[in-house]
Amino acid sequence: MTACNTTTTTIQPNDSEKLFYSELDKYIDSLSVKFREISVIKMKVCEDIVQALLLQKGKTFGSFSPKFVFWAKQTFLLLKIVGIDIACCVKTKKIVCIYESFFNVISERHVSVSHGGRDKTLCEVNSHSSWVPRPAIEIFLKHCTPCQVRKPIKQHVVSKPIISLGVITRLQIDLVDMHTRPDKIEQDVVFN
Repeated sequence: MTACNTTTTTIQPNDSEKLFYSELDKYIDSLSVKFREISVIKMKVCEDIVQALLLQKGKTFGSFSPKFVFWAKQTFLLLKIVGIDIACCVKTKKIVCIYESFFNVISERHVSVSHGGRDKTLCEVNSHSSWVPRPAIEIFLKHCTPCQVRKPIKQHVVSKPIISLGVITRLQIDLVDMHTRPDKIEQDVVFN
């Protein structure tokens, strides 16, 4: 039995999840063809990676191309958890997060950092799994209702030019109270 995801419960997608995946698909489609396939790992590709990793040396590749098998063996390793083979990233040794579970994984991690923003969420996601692109987190945060409600609305201050009618008609002075921080050069000498 093979699996590529730790989340096995089936949840019906809500509107925010559908919107998330539609924007994520737009992002993936904007990438060059070469990077579309490897930017995210979908369930079918993850299952193929696990099967490629299970191939014995010297055996035929079956339906896989030698290039795919080489890429899978260079990039991923197999981890057996409770008798289930799971693909992990070679560099980070973290479980590969598949495309279909991005919304749930990012949501859980984002809530666990108390809606802490992009960098905290990215760090939390990367500490538990791999292959989650930063734009996926940014897209998720754009649609996170608590974060959008909490974010202050930027109001630009209309600057009004100061027009001076002559020399020394307008002055600006900074007042500093030096009694709270006296300068001491020596024990006996104090400047106030």
